[in-house]
Amino acid sequence: ITPADNSFTNDTTPMFDWSTVSDPSGVSYTLQYVAKAGSCDFSSATTQSGLSASDFTPGSSIGPDGTYCWRVKAIDGVGNDSGYTGAFQFVLDTTKPVISATATKADATTYTAGDWTNQDVTVSFSCADSGSVQSGIATDTTGTDGGTQSSETSSGSFSSDGSHCVDNAGNQADSNTFSPIKIDKTKPVISATATK
Repeated sequence: ITPADNSFTNDTTPMFDWSTVSDPSGVSYTLQYVAKAGSCDFSSATTQSGLSASDFTPGSSIGPDGTYCWRVKAIDGVGNDSGYTGAFQFVLDTTKPVISATATKADATTYTAGDWTNQDVTVSFSCADSGSVQSGIATDTTGTDGGTQSSETSSGSFSSDGSHCVDNAGNQADSNTFSPIKIDKTKPVISATATK
């Protein structure tokens, strides 16, 4: 059964797939799907009748992000009707999660990219779901992407790859690079000259 009950997808034209029914007189299927509004009310559902195969892929988007319900029934060649299955629910979530970066100096104050400092700079990344419909985070390895810049530089950077932050619907975050980090630990020099 696809989409499985209580599953997540980022596919706006998901394939509906169900068990094949065999009958000597032949079988056709009727599929219904609808956006859930409190309950699975199929009175205003999209209905696809006379399907010969036990799967169907919509030709256009089923609608905006949200929870959807679907069901299917089989009708044999002489009109015997199986009645609809129970309703299956799935969540459509097409919004990418977000990778955020924070940076602090050695004295624990905030560091802003592009500012000069004479302290070490530590950068850390975090992953969070976003959007009005959130399927939750499935993969978050952003915690290993940061680090500490100690040596002098005018172009230091740390990056977190989008594949390190993925939600349950399969949406991958955009990669995030924190830069430039500018560190100068060298004291200026005062020079003296003397003339008569």
